[in-house]
Amino acid sequence: MKSMITLLKGARLIVEHCMTVKAGDKVLIIADHDHMMNAEALAGAAFAVGAYPVIANVTHHVSSALASMEVPMEPPAHLAEAMKNSDEILITTHLEWAFRFAHLNAVRASVDRGVKIASVEEGMEDWDLTSQDIDEMTQKAEKIIDAMKGAKWARVTAPGGTDVKVNIGGRTPLKVVPIKEPGAMIGPIPLWGEVAYASVEDKTEGRIVIDGIMIGVGVYGSLNHPIEWTIRGGRAVEIKGGEEAVRKSLVLHQRKGS
Repeated sequence: MKSMITLLKGARLIVEHCMTVKAGDKVLIIADHDHMMNAEALAGAAFAVGAYPVIANVTHHVSSALASMEVPMEPPAHLAEAMKNSDEILITTHLEWAFRFAHLNAVRASVDRGVKIASVEEGMEDWDLTSQDIDEMTQKAEKIIDAMKGAKWARVTAPGGTDVKVNIGGRTPLKVVPIKEPGAMIGPIPLWGEVAYASVEDKTEGRIVIDGIMIGVGVYGSLNHPIEWTIRGGRAVEIKGGEEAVRKSLVLHQRKGS
């Protein structure tokens, strides 16, 4: 059961350390019904440092988008304008919706204007994190970037059968860490630390096996059946697996036809 007392501890970590919200900042919190207590805790933490928080309830859109991949994800003009005119944006919703929301034009426009934006991960009432933990995760990401300088190829393997070779020559690393800087691309906080590279489009080869979460399939948690992709020349030429693989194939065909 969530407690506002423990939620406020996590909210302060997000607002004060990860987002470095300052007095006078305009903070937009995008939330759904299931995360409204989180949103109120984040708003309270922002108000406590002198910022002006506003909560946007998008429950209706979250429900619709999770029910069908056909529902457009771009926000309406009034929400998009609020995003561009904020100093910080925090998203506390169903995580699949938040991940899909991250790839929209409105997010890019906000980032281009120097807005700090992040999606808040689950369990805010139970996090056992300190600001030192956050700093350490950020420093590790920076060390990985230094170690990868000049690398052209990356090979990724996993116990489930993934074995894929990816070309990253000339690609700039994307640092996805819990401490957000103005104009940095959206990412989940505070449990996430990642260094991401966009692969050279036509030079990925191998096998990818998804045995956790596959966004767009509509499965929250572990997949019942792994999905296997065969990649040649940067394209998925074959998708195998159970019912989830069939559903993912249909989603991809629908996108190609739209």
